[in-house]
Amino acid sequence: PEYPRPQLVRSSWLNLNGMWGFEFDPALSGMGRWLPQAERLEHEIVVPFCPESPLSGIANPDFHPGVWYRRDLRIPTDWAGQRVLLPLGAVDHDAFVWVNGHEAGCHQGGFTPFTLDITDLLVRGTNVLTIHARDDTRSPLQAGGKQCPDYYSRGCHYTRTTGIWQTVWLEPVPQTYISDLRITPDLDNGQVAIEAEVLGRASRGTFRARATLQDETVADVTPRFVGQRAFVMLKLKDAQPWGPTHPTLYDLNLTLDAANGSRDAVTSYFGLRSLALTES
Repeated sequence: PEYPRPQLVRSSWLNLNGMWGFEFDPALSGMGRWLPQAERLEHEIVVPFCPESPLSGIANPDFHPGVWYRRDLRIPTDWAGQRVLLPLGAVDHDAFVWVNGHEAGCHQGGFTPFTLDITDLLVRGTNVLTIHARDDTRSPLQAGGKQCPDYYSRGCHYTRTTGIWQTVWLEPVPQTYISDLRITPDLDNGQVAIEAEVLGRASRGTFRARATLQDETVADVTPRFVGQRAFVMLKLKDAQPWGPTHPTLYDLNLTLDAANGSRDAVTSYFGLRSLALTES
């Protein structure tokens, strides 16, 4: 039930975890077999558990050069007029995504999240989302981490993880929206710098940042922004550091009001901590 990206949270979203169609592709022939347009796949899998995991319902720990996923989805009617984003927490290793048989995008890297804007590929009623993952764990050209290059796990190596292994979801955003955040605490000066990446229609407007601690507002600033960056420096009232015995965390509410009428609101959090190296 928890929103999967706690440092950039939106109130409206649709979790796509659960039962998906699934198929192994040991010869990487799925494209030639037109699997992006297939009406069904051979098996089923519980996303976001990888096919090597018992929780996926498959529990096959062998090497899997390629796997395919498919599921139907319907866009909520109250999302009309907004952009629809498809964030994926992680897909190991090379991911290719189709919506209704049309390519939506791709991503390389099995440990990092990525997001695709699928708005223009959606239709009314039922839509089909298809994902293909390629994973060559034994290749020196691919980052494998501690995934075991041998069939049986050994030492510090663990069983491989192929395909989707983090939450997949949908979320609506306005025509101009916050796509990423960089939060930089400055404990010595009792302040925090917030930089937001703005995507969508080129615009200008205001970027409000409000920090609270135990529901009390401790900073509230509304500067203007132009283009694809919005920046604000929050000076905190009676700044309190984060520490192991007093893990103080501030809540952060951000609102982007663009001149084109778009409004985006997200929540986040931060703590204040500083480290220093001194000579003995």
